[in-house]
Amino acid sequence: MLKLTGAPNFRDLGGYRTVDGRTVRKGLLFRSEGFHALTHLDCTMIANAGFQLRCDLRSDAERRTTPCLWPDSERPDGILELDLGADPRAANKLFFDQLKVDFSADGAFRAMCTLQREMPHLIGHQLAPLFERIIEKRQIPAVFHCHHGKDRTGFVAAIILRALGVPIQTVIEDYMKTNHLIDRAQSAKAMQDTLLAYAGREPSPAMVERLVATDPAYVMAALDRIDHEHGDIASYLSSQASLNSEKLRKFQDLMLA
Repeated sequence: MLKLTGAPNFRDLGGYRTVDGRTVRKGLLFRSEGFHALTHLDCTMIANAGFQLRCDLRSDAERRTTPCLWPDSERPDGILELDLGADPRAANKLFFDQLKVDFSADGAFRAMCTLQREMPHLIGHQLAPLFERIIEKRQIPAVFHCHHGKDRTGFVAAIILRALGVPIQTVIEDYMKTNHLIDRAQSAKAMQDTLLAYAGREPSPAMVERLVATDPAYVMAALDRIDHEHGDIASYLSSQASLNSEKLRKFQDLMLA
């Protein structure tokens, strides 16, 4: 099992059982936080693992501020940059408008739920190239990541696992693992700085915790909206990510044992 010192929230999406009794293959698809703090040993292990694709969900500004140390510079065809905008918590007007109304832990919780409800439309339509690289070009093993590996990466992981037929409860369990893997102190400091710059006052520890932690309500806000507006994950991916039923079947056959 590949463990990275400089990216503790890096992990394999394989091993989960689906509702029809199949299993997500291990060693094909990984999720992670950013790779700006990788050690020399991390880079050596990555190079030896034979990754074919790294999908970067961060904005151009984030890439300039925290350059990726992943050893893929010699393979430009193995890099997919999907500019999903800056960290939505720092860029989404609706999110900060809600915090203006209620700058508290409860307000932060509601703002996070609001943000997650927007994720299906903020991100979904940009995922087509990721599926194309995996299904048609067979660029696996593959990894996708944002900065903390929490919100954008958590949403994409949830979408992929649901597309493969992994039960909702298991999807939530995978989402919640981030709480135990990220550097909470570092994430909290970054969030305090962001909120101080935005509001000109210190947020409470409880408010910061709501924003740094994962919560089942966050991912369910996104998944519930998909079900409500599209009926199921297959219809959502067909309309938003150009993943028709034939491509979805190919993706499942590739990823499931």
